[in-house]
Amino acid sequence: MQTWEEIVERLKNTLPGASAQWKMAPVGRVKVPLEDSILEGYRESAVLVPFIKRENGWHLVLTLRSTYEGVHSAQVSFPGGKFEKGEVHPEQVAIREAGEELGIHPQEIEIVGRLSPLTIPVSRMRVQPVVAKLSRSIPFVPDPREISEVLEVPFHFLADRSNVKTVEVKAGKDQKMVVPAFDLGGSVIWGATAMMISELLALLHPELMIDVS
Repeated sequence: MQTWEEIVERLKNTLPGASAQWKMAPVGRVKVPLEDSILEGYRESAVLVPFIKRENGWHLVLTLRSTYEGVHSAQVSFPGGKFEKGEVHPEQVAIREAGEELGIHPQEIEIVGRLSPLTIPVSRMRVQPVVAKLSRSIPFVPDPREISEVLEVPFHFLADRSNVKTVEVKAGKDQKMVVPAFDLGGSVIWGATAMMISELLALLHPELMIDVS
């Protein structure tokens, strides 16, 4: 894994975009053109893609959503949500949501770049991932109404092809799908979150481009 300075430099490069994202897309996922998403009633949203330094290297901080009546129930995701009144930039949304969901203070967040936006047809959202470094030294404080568990996943684990599996997941109330996923053991990262990580891996480790075919 690179130093933080090298990560920041890589984020200045041209983004791999959809070609990298779709390596971890569920089979049959609808492709909604980004330029058409707002016209079709999609809502703007943003997520924070937070790196944090631990003894064994850089980790990504993700959340396991609480179980609720909704399409993203009990899924692993980055902290984030929809734009609220007065918010203009994705960075504003990502920072606010990180505070609400995990108790992270704005001064603990160093924004360093963005990944490519993507659409989530099932919830009709257009999501902008915002990459950041966290300087937090105390435990996270997850909101139990939204977050069941905080997950810190080593980036080198995600870069290991052997941890990419094809698994069956529950999608919505009664539907089941077979999808590519990062297998964490007790849970899996799939869907839009896996697609964001796929682009991040392609950007930081182009030699390790995921192939799930």
